[in-house]
Amino acid sequence: DGAAGEPDADPAAAAAGAAIAHGRRLRAALRAGMSRLRDARCEELPPLVPRLLLLCHQPALLPREPAGPGGCGGRRPWEEVASAWGEAAEGLLRGAADAVAELVASDKGAASASRDTRLAALASLGALAASPAEVRAAVTAALLPRLEAPMREAADELAAATPSEVHALRSQRAAAASSTPGGGGGGGGANGRGADEDVEAAIRATFARRAAEAGKPAAAEKKPKVDKAEAQRQAVAAAEAEACERLGRRTTELRRLGELLSAAADAAPAAVRGRLPQLLPLLVRLPALPALRAADGGGWLEALFESLLACAAAPLHAVRAPVARALLRVLAPGDAAGESGAGGSEPLALAPLLEALLGACDGMPLPPAGYSLLLPLLECALADRAAAAASLSLLTLHAAPSLPLDQPARRTSVRLLLSLLSSDRWRADAAVALEVLAPALQPASLPQLVRAATAAEGPDERCAALSALCHAAPLAEGWPPPD
Repeated sequence: DGAAGEPDADPAAAAAGAAIAHGRRLRAALRAGMSRLRDARCEELPPLVPRLLLLCHQPALLPREPAGPGGCGGRRPWEEVASAWGEAAEGLLRGAADAVAELVASDKGAASASRDTRLAALASLGALAASPAEVRAAVTAALLPRLEAPMREAADELAAATPSEVHALRSQRAAAASSTPGGGGGGGGANGRGADEDVEAAIRATFARRAAEAGKPAAAEKKPKVDKAEAQRQAVAAAEAEACERLGRRTTELRRLGELLSAAADAAPAAVRGRLPQLLPLLVRLPALPALRAADGGGWLEALFESLLACAAAPLHAVRAPVARALLRVLAPGDAAGESGAGGSEPLALAPLLEALLGACDGMPLPPAGYSLLLPLLECALADRAAAAASLSLLTLHAAPSLPLDQPARRTSVRLLLSLLSSDRWRADAAVALEVLAPALQPASLPQLVRAATAAEGPDERCAALSALCHAAPLAEGWPPPD
């Protein structure tokens, strides 16, 4: 320990010594927790559950090869705790689901400034994958509402960023990346988070310095005349610095919440799948936010969409990586797609991808969440002659009224099928799919069919739309059409 204080001490050795000491302190805390666990009465156990869960997944306590000083060795700490609880473990976890979700989503968990604490929060959710389905469902049901509202707030604030703020964010990120060793590689940490955070820190420091310089008063002994243009420039620079620092914080918050959602989707896919219809309108906005791309590149979105695709439908698991990349390309407009690092400048080959999706489906429709996720991809494919046939096949596969699709997904399907009626090649198949789909439409989903039946350019299009409209259940029940 004395060597760490010597002037010529090796910084790497000092860091290693600090890590070992940190591991020992955490291990001592875990031993104290285990001792309290053995002595606690039943009513005292639930408050210990979330704290022990997070503590047991601190990186310094997880086994290493070879196990070093301060490491736990042998079984993982959480396995020791669960073993001490015995048969009561499942009931304790289920009863503490709300407290676990609150801690994991708080600034003492996934929103913490400490990288190790954030990793521990994500690993805690991953550990629940081995728990009974009831436990996973309880924790996830308590967690998802805690993610949705702050994600929506952060997305709304990023969406309101002005073009000048986005330009300033992009410029500062590029400058910080070029000045950070290895900054252009995108590596470091899980999913590249380490490099992203280095860039963010550099951006925040730069803007803080500029804001301080812009607001710094002149020397007391001499007050030089300030040019109005220069004063205005400084005011604009200070305002941009404040806005970019605020947007950077929001981007970091959104990324951490996205990582937590991704971990939840991996740990409890069935529970997240049931919530996806409510989350999708928010999630599909994220790739199109210029401020998000400008602030951190949005590289974490690919991992998030991969997890969502895998949990949304089992057939999508094998093709989740290429489908996630294609979805991000489709959802990100213009230059935002080029910043994704996923080949934004290369042509998007949708035909082989949709053929692979059809093969994965094997004639069986996807669950509603999986189909809804794919709709932006199917819409883009209709403009590609090579991919239109596969897109139409997937639309037809999901047209049956018996499928539990929500009305927004049904309306999108109607809109896409109507767009094919103008094509001699696809009109007959699209008309049949519309007639199959029409009985599932509710009154609010019929106006676009009515418009096509009355105002489409070609008589064949109007005839096909009218035929589908005649199959609609609301019309058969006496629904009055709009004016």
